[in-house]
Amino acid sequence: MRREEKRGAFASPLTSLRLFVFDEKSSIIAGGVRRSLREKGLDIEIRDLFIAAICMANQLPLLTNNKKHFERFQEFGLVLL
Repeated sequence: MRREEKRGAFASPLTSLRLFVFDEKSSIIAGGVRRSLREKGLDIEIRDLFIAAICMANQLPLLTNNKKHFERFQEFGLVLL
């Protein structure tokens, strides 16, 4: 298979995916969640915080195999699947 064919075969399924970014709404949510957790003496992995904030900002559930990292976000409205 030629390089162009491989690239096309890989890119095709990706065209149906929707991209969600860490935008202003996500950053406001992340800031509030982080502040609240820090007031409770809890620290959070920044990558987990950003992922959770993007989901909450877009009212999307999060499908993850790592529920332990995201359970604490449920009190802020994150839905885990």
